[in-house]
Amino acid sequence: MKGTWVDDSNFYNKHFPVQPHTRACARLVKGAHYRETAKRWKRITTKPQSAAHLLSPLRNILNTILERSGIPPPRRLFLKPLDMKASRDPLPHPDLMLAGAGPAFISNKSEKPIPEYCSGMVPIQVMLESEYRFTKRHLSAVHANEIFQQQDNRRYIYALILTESYMRVFMFDPAGCVVAPRLDYHTRPVDFCAVIAGIASLDEVKAGFDTSFVLDDRLEPRIWTMECGPDGPPRALSYRVKSRLFKATKFVSRATGCWLVDSVEEPHKTYVIKDAWIAPSETQNDTEGSLITHAQNMGVSCGLVRIRHQARILVPGRSEDTIIKNRRMRGGAFTDGSTVLDRVHTRIVMDTYGKPIWKFSSRGELLLAFHDAVQAHLNLYQKANILHRDVSMGNILINTDEGAGEGNRGILIDLDYAVRLEKLDTAPKTVGTRRFMSRNLLQKKHASSHSYLDDLESFYYVLSWLICEYDGPGDVRTSRVTKTPPQLKKLDSKDGATKSEHIRNDFDLPIQPWFGQIFQEMAMQLHGFFQRRTNSDRPTLDPERDYQEFIGHFRHAIVKLELEADVVAPQRAAPVPEADSGAVLAIHPKRKAADMEGVPDEPSQKRSAPARLQHLSPYEHSRLGTRYQTHIHPTLRTRRTV
Repeated sequence: MKGTWVDDSNFYNKHFPVQPHTRACARLVKGAHYRETAKRWKRITTKPQSAAHLLSPLRNILNTILERSGIPPPRRLFLKPLDMKASRDPLPHPDLMLAGAGPAFISNKSEKPIPEYCSGMVPIQVMLESEYRFTKRHLSAVHANEIFQQQDNRRYIYALILTESYMRVFMFDPAGCVVAPRLDYHTRPVDFCAVIAGIASLDEVKAGFDTSFVLDDRLEPRIWTMECGPDGPPRALSYRVKSRLFKATKFVSRATGCWLVDSVEEPHKTYVIKDAWIAPSETQNDTEGSLITHAQNMGVSCGLVRIRHQARILVPGRSEDTIIKNRRMRGGAFTDGSTVLDRVHTRIVMDTYGKPIWKFSSRGELLLAFHDAVQAHLNLYQKANILHRDVSMGNILINTDEGAGEGNRGILIDLDYAVRLEKLDTAPKTVGTRRFMSRNLLQKKHASSHSYLDDLESFYYVLSWLICEYDGPGDVRTSRVTKTPPQLKKLDSKDGATKSEHIRNDFDLPIQPWFGQIFQEMAMQLHGFFQRRTNSDRPTLDPERDYQEFIGHFRHAIVKLELEADVVAPQRAAPVPEADSGAVLAIHPKRKAADMEGVPDEPSQKRSAPARLQHLSPYEHSRLGTRYQTHIHPTLRTRRTV
């Protein structure tokens, strides 16, 4: 979160203004818990022996504020967590937690608040003022991120740090964190009551929830959209969530979430819904949906997902859901002159297609999908003037439709970082998934913009990881080698130096025997292509020739496989897999390199969930992240945007 903490001196007036009912509430609370003569809350001494002595009196005061504000305990309650389930490794739990219950808590079907992240609204750290350090707020960020991981419909999250003297308030959202001035809650009891009642508001929109994604009458998560047909006014459509396909690991990002859903209005019809917070300045005011629509209008009919609906999410009683509006900013700047990267909450409803590229069932299936994905990249570039800029293992799908013809056997997905060529010079120059980024982008070798050659090099690295890490069909779990070859590990450098060395020298990657001589020769030919084309400081761009040669190597390999009588028409998975199988994907997660330093690869074997998680439904289990799932590939760990 470096560089995303922003102070707002007017935070309390904008978010928690004192109203007449707030003053009435404060008078009632002060009568039981406040000493007017000492200007201090009762039982909170000036020199407590430890932070533990503050927990009970603070919890009593906080819950009294809720009660006097007319907020019932079955809806909101301050609780003391004990053993909280986290999506990843154990982490210190908050000292107190404002928890809630109701339709907005899609991961908590209990009728009352419980001390778990799935029910959490506001995590609270309690400590002595002498213990407070600037870095303590980072644990609040971790707690907020854990709530984000377990609640798919959170737009922003408040967090508190309370000492015997002051309250500190933080507001976390996909653009970072707003930091409020510390508040002496003893001398300003009315403001204190306004903040506590505000963060516990029964208005879910004000509390930071997306109310288009809530529990229905059957306590099942459901997503609503307003969709415009060719004729007539917009109509409300709803989708029943079957499972979470993925969730961004960090809240401060595009905060992308993706779900497999069933249409309520169209029985037996399954879609994929993707939500993301898009920065107009990063996308040059284009969204993934608008780029795909433009590409289809320009004649790109194969190799891309089909979009049913796209929209910017609207907040009830307000316009678009954006960072600037949620932070109540004017013109994108705070009073101190600092600025923030605005993000817009977007949603896309699209058709499902198939399985990720690493779940190939034969060499032929892998080769055909790769060929068509590269062809889709070419069509985007030549017909629609769009450069993808994020070719990765997670962004290529194998189409599982039995009737998929040439051009649709592989699908290129996720145009989050794609850009129109006419806007390329003003777009961020270094974007993508770091493991598969070209060496020139990593080394920032060229002053020019991201080019199609960089994306073609990314295709080469994706293929290299697949044919060096698997010694058999990817859909068989035991096919993945137990140890990543060292030559392959060397390519995963941060600065691209080892990639440059690899391209400059003779081809040395250890391709697994199962792929045979055909893949060995094709990989060497692709390596030679980059050795000839990109080793100069400023390679001359010739897209027609380069695409023809690059795709030609795949076509020659396909012909050779046919002569070998390989299974070019492989066995295909069912078009609509079970909700918890993770086989149907339309988007895959990207992670910033800076966020993933030191994070080891997840094991390829699926671990059994603890007994306490066995009772969870597929959706509830999926929201706990990838710890007990295998449909997110271990290599999809690093994404970098500079």
